[in-house]
Amino acid sequence: MEELNLLLSSLSLDKGFATVLAAIFGATIAAVISITVASRSFKQQIILLDKNLEHQKKQFYIEYKERQESIQQNKIDSFNNKKTEHLEKTYYLLSKLKFQCSPTSSFILTRLKDLEKFDAYYTNEIVEKINQIQTSVRLYFPSLKDDIDNINGKANMFWGYQQQYLSQDPSSDAAQSNLGEVHKAVHEISSLAGKMQNNLKNEFDKIYT
Repeated sequence: MEELNLLLSSLSLDKGFATVLAAIFGATIAAVISITVASRSFKQQIILLDKNLEHQKKQFYIEYKERQESIQQNKIDSFNNKKTEHLEKTYYLLSKLKFQCSPTSSFILTRLKDLEKFDAYYTNEIVEKINQIQTSVRLYFPSLKDDIDNINGKANMFWGYQQQYLSQDPSSDAAQSNLGEVHKAVHEISSLAGKMQNNLKNEFDKIYT
């Protein structure tokens, strides 16, 4: 009877131990499953975060590129606006120059009979306009440098021959020869100025085409 009781007691202990083991095993399995699920969730979050960061990176690049293009376009537009203003001004100055270096102006100047007045006229009305044109050309139309340089050269000839004519007897052969050179110079100035105006029109077309 005592042996039976010991056996039953042993079985009871084994059963309790088994229950404990089962509980521990069950908890371990649950923990492993929980860790596995958490690990997968973490990996998914990392992948999602990477995708989100990549999307933001691409979006930032697109916005940055658009902003840079906008800034660059604004600079181009601003430059073209200034270029157009100088183009219009230069075209106008060339028209004035053609008149002020013309046979009509030369005839009027012969009536001055005053070298100082002629020099003042040449400096204020011709040299000043040429200087303004040269400034615009250097800044915005460098390809037209030869055009204005040629005009400047002919303007100097106009000044020189007109000055000589004014200092001579108008009826003398020398004076008539100088007057002929004056007319030749103003004709060449008019032709060169017209050519330069055509070149300015081409520059205008380049801006807006």
